[in-house]
Amino acid sequence: MIRNMVLRMLADQFDKRVRDVIELKPNWFVEMEEPAKEKDILHVEDALKCKLPEQLKHFARTFGAGYFGSCDISSLVETSEWYILSRPKIFSNGGPFLVVSDDEAGGFYGYQIDTAIYGDSIVYVHPGDGNYTEVIASSLFEFLDQRALNI
Repeated sequence: MIRNMVLRMLADQFDKRVRDVIELKPNWFVEMEEPAKEKDILHVEDALKCKLPEQLKHFARTFGAGYFGSCDISSLVETSEWYILSRPKIFSNGGPFLVVSDDEAGGFYGYQIDTAIYGDSIVYVHPGDGNYTEVIASSLFEFLDQRALNI
């Protein structure tokens, strides 16, 4: 219950930040794709046999995917060109890596699996560099605030 309340407060703050940036830079968001529906989320979780992080599900339901600010974000909608299950299959630190975005130079941002659930931290991995990894944000909201909404 407390975790859900904290997530809701964080989500409300994040949503407000996004609305503020959209008001200042509307052109950064013209190519956003449709938000995911609950069936889309459940389909991805079923295919992965793993629960998705709550912030990713909130983002997908609220904002969709595609070009978001200065990032491209994976979609949970199967018909999207950014479909999360069509992104590169990467294994890092002994487990699967779920790609949420990329750096357009061969590196990827996403989640490491942590006992049947993807962890909350956003990790950077560069497969061409010996699968070098680095935790770059404690959550998706922090990652997007730093990388996509940085005005």
